Amino acid sequence: MGSFDSLSYLTQSEAAEVDESLMGPLGFSVDQLMELAGLSVATSIAEVIACIYLTSLILCGTTH
Repeated sequence: MGSFDSLSYLTQSEAAEVDESLMGPLGFSVDQLMELAGLSVATSIAEVIACIYLTSLILCGTTH
């Protein structure tokens, strides 16, 4: 697991620019971006709690 000191964040406007770039010239759909975001979250959670015997984790929400 990586150090939390190495984390970086995007501002809301930076994230919007990334979305526009991915959906524009690169042709990603909103559904594809949301799927990739979900995979990223699931992978991060799995890395953090890998030492716990967890068989299922369900996260639900109405927005990203």
